[in-house]
This record gives sequence, structure tokens and C-alpha cells, in this order.
Amino acid sequence: MKRLYLFVLLLLPMCTIAQAPTFRLTEDIVAAYIEITQFNKDMVRHHLQKEAEKNPINPFSDYLQNTFDFYEFAVTDRRQFYRQLLSTRKDRLEHLEAADRSSPFYHFTLSEFHLQWSIMRMKAGEEVLAAKELRKAFLHWETNQKKHPEFYLNLKPAAMLHALGASIPNSYKWLSDLAGISGNGIQAQQEILQLEREILRQQTYTYLLPEIRFIRFFIESNLLGETPITVTETTSNSLSKLTQALAFFKQKSMKLAAVKFQECESLAGENTPSVVYYFLGECYLNQSFDDKGYFDDYLNTFAGTTFLKSAWRKKGWMAFLKNDTAQYHRCISRILTVGNTLTDDDRQAQLEAQSNRLPNLALLKARLLHDGGQFEQSTKAISVNDLNLRDAYDASEFWYRLGRNCQGLKKYDQALVYLKKTIEIGKKLNEYFAASAALQCGLIFEQRNDQQAETYFKMVAQFPDHPYKKSLDAKAEASLKRWRK
Repeated sequence: MKRLYLFVLLLLPMCTIAQAPTFRLTEDIVAAYIEITQFNKDMVRHHLQKEAEKNPINPFSDYLQNTFDFYEFAVTDRRQFYRQLLSTRKDRLEHLEAADRSSPFYHFTLSEFHLQWSIMRMKAGEEVLAAKELRKAFLHWETNQKKHPEFYLNLKPAAMLHALGASIPNSYKWLSDLAGISGNGIQAQQEILQLEREILRQQTYTYLLPEIRFIRFFIESNLLGETPITVTETTSNSLSKLTQALAFFKQKSMKLAAVKFQECESLAGENTPSVVYYFLGECYLNQSFDDKGYFDDYLNTFAGTTFLKSAWRKKGWMAFLKNDTAQYHRCISRILTVGNTLTDDDRQAQLEAQSNRLPNLALLKARLLHDGGQFEQSTKAISVNDLNLRDAYDASEFWYRLGRNCQGLKKYDQALVYLKKTIEIGKKLNEYFAASAALQCGLIFEQRNDQQAETYFKMVAQFPDHPYKKSLDAKAEASLKRWRK
């Protein structure tokens, strides 16, 4: 009897392992993942429901449901939705932790789960909890790398972890210290490119390509100080179209960007993320000073709080460009009643509304034309005899616009002259012109492999507070890490 009892005790752990939910990459799981990148809520739910009927304890279902909600929160920015998600976190995590530990997907999905929650918590302003989630994501990735070094999907969380480590500025270094992560943009880019190549070579996990290419765009446009290349398109995929559109937008190719945003809208239909309308408004405003009504579409469909102030600001700009000062003031006054100031553009809009300062018409035209990639026309807009520079604010912006236009035209020597002039005039202002000029000087010197790059990257964080400080400081810090590498 004693021997039988010992045998049962030895057998119990084996039974537990055998009964642990198995990761099943079924047809419905893959279909649900594809529909997430199509922004198709109904079809995601349909496939997950079918999977629940066939395999009620497939851990991939919890992972994909969290991924779906992560994207939903990212594009809607609804705080009420985030609070609802908090109530689901514990059960989903417990289900993933109870899954088959021998599978390479075990630590992979847990790393991704905590990465998603880290980003959501950061977006919700819960920075300490975000760092703790990031730490857990790193530990799961590290464990999986040791246990399954051949599992090349490990490159996906690796690239994101190293990208996030590279993007945390010095002022938030305590977050990276708490999370225990570091990284640089080149490392993250190499990992995501290696993953893309491996998927194409083996023709496995191809459904991940739209998301992987979106991550690659994020890394290249935010961490490498370069204009991202055109993204390879995945046929008839909404996220792929959106990524292509954002890449063209970053290149200041507004006509091409508008085409891809509209293709994304056509594919996604009623599920089109509202942010597509915001960027379409930007595309047309930067081409023709008229948004074709897209900012209204954004304001009427977006249930969150991001870019609301910015949209009203740009509606005000359109009125001002038409010499309708009364309508400009009506639009600007709305800025004080909507949205939040979590993004750079919204902070800048808030400051304009509080300042009661009218834009400089010529400088406003120059700004929009530059953002639309029309560098020569932008320069002509401020090369007029009656240009009225009212103060140091206008003067610093004037030199900044000239410098950025020369940079866009690849006249780098002249650009450096103008950008340094911007720094000299704007270094004590609570505006972004001097800080951005310093970053651009650093990027030009980096292209030339000139040691002055480090001086200018360091300079960015030394300027007074301004609406773009957090993002410019982060870009400068990422550039420093890249330069020192």
C-alpha cells in the first residue's frame, strides 16, 4: 500500500503536465489574428467564439483576446475601456500561466502579454506599474531565449523590449532601471529585420508580417533618426495600408500618404480607426490649406481624448488662413474644453489657446508647406519684404523654418547655419524650435560621422521646458545611444 501511495504521488506531477492547456495554432486562431490587423471587431469575436466551442481552453484565445483589446485601446484611447480591461487582466494571466510550460509559446505569449500591458499602463499614466510589467516581459523573454533559442519568434518581443529600452529618456531612467532593460535602435531594427527575413524564408507565421512591419516602422521612424523606407505591402491588409500611409506621411509625401490612408479606410469600412481621418486632414491641410472635412470626421467619430485639441487648433488655422479671425478664435476656444495634453501636438495646441497670440500668417504657411514636403514653396512664403517678425518667438521660428527647408532640400551646410541661428535666438524660450534645431544638427553631423553629433544630441535636453520636450529628449537620448554604439 505504501508503494502504491508513493507511485501515485510521483504520477501526479506528470498528470498535471499532461492536463495543462496546450497551445493550438488552429485555423480560427490564425484567422482571428489576421482580423485583428484588419480592425474587424466582429470577425475577431466570431473566430474566437468558434475556437472556444472547439477548444475551450486553448491559451492562444486569451492571448489573442488581450492582443485585440490592446489594439482597441491603442486606437480609441478610451479610459473607460481601459478600466474595463483591468477587470479581465487577472483571469487571462492565470489562464496563460496555467498553460503547457514546455511549449516555446508559453513564455512568448506571457512576454507579449506583459509588453502589451506595459504600453497600456504607460498610456494610462501608470508609470510604475508599466515598468513592473516591462520587467516581467523581459524575464519571460529571457527565459524563453534560454529554453528555446531556436524559436525565432523570440525576436519579436526582443525587438520591442530593446526599442522601448532605447526610447526611455534620461529623465525617466528610473523606469528602465526598475524594468531592468536597455537597448538601442540599431539592435531593435536588426532583430525585427531578422524576424521578417526568417518568416519569409520559412514561410511560417506569415500572418504576423503586417504587425512586424508596423513595429519596424516604429523603430526606424522613432529611434534611427532617418526617414523610414516605404513599407512592403501585405495585400489587402488594413494595418499594412496604415503603416504604408504613415511611412509616406513621415517622408512628407502627402499625396501618396493620402492614397494609402484612403485605401485603409476602404478596406476597414465602418471599423476604420478614427486616427485615419485625423491624418487625412493633415495630408490635405499640408498640401492645400484645406482638410476636406476630415478633422470634423475625426472629431465626430473619435471617442477618446487624443488629438482633439490639435484637431480644433488646425481647424482654427484654416479659418485664420482665410482671414476669418472670429472663426479662428471660436475654434481655439474649444481647445480649452476638450481632450487632454498627453501628446506633443495637444500640448502645443493648449499653449496656443492660453496665449491669446495670433499666428504669424507667413510662418504658418511656411510650417504647413514644409510639413507637406514643399520646401521651396515654404521658403518663398517667408522670403517676403513685409514679413513681420514680432519678437524672439517669431525670429526663432523664422530661422528654424529656413533651416528645416534647407535640410529637406539636402543643402546641409546652409541648414546648419540657420539651425544654429535658431538655437542662439530660441535657447531661453519655452518653445521647441531650439531643441528641435539641436537634434537636427546632431542628425546632420551623425550622417557625416562628425564628433559634433554628440554635442548637439546632449544639448537637446538642456533647453527649458516646452511642449515637445519629452519626445525630443527621448529622440536625442536614442540618438546618443545609437551614436555611441
